[in-house]
Amino acid sequence: MTATNLYTRKLLGLDYRVWLSMLVMCFACLALVGYMQVKSSSVNAVPCAKEITITINGIEVKDNAVSYLDQLALFHVITEKGAQVEWDFGDGSDIVSGLRARHTFHEESVFPVQVTVNGHCTYVLDVTVRSEPTETIVEPEIIIIPDSTKVTMGGQLRFSCASNLREESYEWRLLGTSEVQTTQTAVFTFENVGVQTVELMLNKDPNKTKRIQIEVSPIVMPINNNPLGVGGSGNPAVPTDLLQPGENPFAQNGQAPGRPNPSQREGLPPVAAPETQKPDSTEAIAIDPETFQTLMQAVLNGEKEVADLYPYLHYTESTLVQRRGDDEAVRLTIFCRQNMNRRIQSLEFIRDDRNAVQRIRVAMRRRGPFGIFGG
Repeated sequence: MTATNLYTRKLLGLDYRVWLSMLVMCFACLALVGYMQVKSSSVNAVPCAKEITITINGIEVKDNAVSYLDQLALFHVITEKGAQVEWDFGDGSDIVSGLRARHTFHEESVFPVQVTVNGHCTYVLDVTVRSEPTETIVEPEIIIIPDSTKVTMGGQLRFSCASNLREESYEWRLLGTSEVQTTQTAVFTFENVGVQTVELMLNKDPNKTKRIQIEVSPIVMPINNNPLGVGGSGNPAVPTDLLQPGENPFAQNGQAPGRPNPSQREGLPPVAAPETQKPDSTEAIAIDPETFQTLMQAVLNGEKEVADLYPYLHYTESTLVQRRGDDEAVRLTIFCRQNMNRRIQSLEFIRDDRNAVQRIRVAMRRRGPFGIFGG
């Protein structure tokens, strides 16, 4: 056989080189199929996880989830790196591959979203599609409830509130002062006459603020030339054991004993006495000194309000209290503020013709060396 015959030899009408190329291609295909089978076997040998983590719009979901009509949703599955993931959204749309998939539902229904990992691990997530909810905006409603909208100068009022909000913190202010209270209820003392404003802010939110105005009226002191009734008719005389040596019971009116009336000066016409404000003829509730001392001690302890003493008093705020050892008497409300949490040792008082307590004299217990009240 010559060289020419070798290169020109044919088999079944085809050159032998064609047959050789076809044989090489067959071996290559067989090798590729074998490789794919080995790879598939190794993947299928890995068991499927019992659960996988799926998120919709960054929120982790379990067996059920919610999506909204005609809104784009981002699906993400958290699994091993390099895993092959396919998404079937159950609404007839095309299958999407990848760890992340974007999808929009156009019907309201419950769709079984099927996630296939590595071709053999399948997980199903039920997604409920509904219309976007309409957000309901609740307007904050705050109501301040005072004991009263009117008070006398030096008096106290208690405030509470009611609202449709979840109350987490309170901040009460008496505007014009630096006083701030953070309790659920607040008690303010009104020292200035006129209209004053109380403000409440809930949950430290300036948008949740409410104000109320309180009318503060001045104290109307009764005009009485003889407030203690010494030597006159109607009120009893002042017991001498309630007065300090040299004490002037008329000092409240600025008229010292023995001083002549201006109308008695030579050459001056008589001066008419000022009109006396007549007390209310209604009888006050009679009370004995021991019971009154117990009630007044409860006020100093913060267990009762000053208003609890009013049914027994003379002209309410005009009742004066003198502490033993002090030269001057003060109003009852001022005395209570100055002596909060102190102990009363003894108490005496004078009644008027209505059985009302007109003037009070008290002795307070002294503090011990360590700030403790002595016996």
